[in-house]
Amino acid sequence: MDPNRPEAENPYAPPRSDVNVETQVPTVVGELAERGTRFFSSMVDGLIALVVVAPAFIVGMQTGVFRTGGTTALYRTFATGTMGAVSGIAWLGVLLLQAYLVTTTGQSIAKRWFRIKIVKVDGSPVNFVSGVLLRIAGTKVINLLGASKIKVA
Repeated sequence: MDPNRPEAENPYAPPRSDVNVETQVPTVVGELAERGTRFFSSMVDGLIALVVVAPAFIVGMQTGVFRTGGTTALYRTFATGTMGAVSGIAWLGVLLLQAYLVTTTGQSIAKRWFRIKIVKVDGSPVNFVSGVLLRIAGTKVINLLGASKIKVA
């Protein structure tokens, strides 16, 4: 064994490969938004949706739809009266508007107010799949699946 050969250092080491650094994906160009800014923009987006569904909440409490519980109680309020239906249509409109804005600009309403945007790891802009389906809708589905396991006494 020649000690000048690198493979002689450790015969049990994994094989090495020649990695060309220039072919690796570059990191995000520009300044990343601070964690607090991202948190508050997400919170403001949630508050916008809450304001839109507030009339449905009021109708649901007045009609007793929430007494039966379950994860579909809010959606049942959209079918309860005119105010619930209008609130449901407005909520759907806000969801579609947010999805359109994220797909085209990488910004939701609140992200635009906070002057931040969603980008991929390599700094390229997001599209519908990466911005809406994977990032937003994917996490909402996981939250709904987790919430369906909760029993309300």
